[in-house]
Amino acid sequence: MTPRIKIAYLDMADSFAENTKKIVQSSHRYYPVFEGGLDNFQGIIDTKDALVRQIQGEKLDFKPLIKQVPCVSENIL
Repeated sequence: MTPRIKIAYLDMADSFAENTKKIVQSSHRYYPVFEGGLDNFQGIIDTKDALVRQIQGEKLDFKPLIKQVPCVSENIL
């Protein structure tokens, strides 16, 4: 597992500019999205979706791009 301090993620509590900077610096395709810290998981963002919207001339906003992912509790395993 990746240590929490090394996770490249987007935080919806941060500004759009800060999150964009994280994407440029890390250059991953998928980013986990949190709200206000690593304990409040929201979903994932595929940067390809953001690129497509930008190419189409749409205003880029990360919130509509968040995809929900199924989460399995450790108690079930």
